[in-house]
Amino acid sequence: MAVMLYANGKLCLHQTTIPPVNGNRGFTDTAGAGSIARLAIKKIRQGELPPTIAVSELKKLKINIH
Repeated sequence: MAVMLYANGKLCLHQTTIPPVNGNRGFTDTAGAGSIARLAIKKIRQGELPPTIAVSELKKLKINIH
């Protein structure tokens, strides 16, 4: 499962792994991928480029990282 963000029909972000987790662990479901996508969009709108995701944010969103 991957997170893909588009702006004006153009691919801006393609994230195939869970951002702050070591290794190649991908998202296990669309709900988790969607939560991270919404968080990334929020950060981009607030001017954070690149939109960095912390482990604490994953835990808050209940994203399985194990």
